Amino acid sequence: MLSFEDSCIGRIRKLVGDEILIVVATRAVICDPQDRILLVRRSDNGKWVMPSGALELKENIYDCLKREVWEESGLQVISATPMGIYAFHNAVSAYGHSY
Repeated sequence: MLSFEDSCIGRIRKLVGDEILIVVATRAVICDPQDRILLVRRSDNGKWVMPSGALELKENIYDCLKREVWEESGLQVISATPMGIYAFHNAVSAYGHSY
């Protein structure tokens, strides 16, 4: 698992500072048979979130989803169905950067 500083976005942040970036990321909605949604607790701020994270270089969106789910929950993604594509303007990351 890469630290934020070693990730693609972290390395770009070192170069551009607080400039607004375009970031491609995934978020997994994983339900059990009782329709409960899996949440994971972030280690940096303690908030409960769905497994998610940014695309790394040379990675496709499905591989990003599988990696993030594995890193954050230990679960292996066998299949996934795209649900939506969103653009958030004026969003702020957990690290305080604008996207």
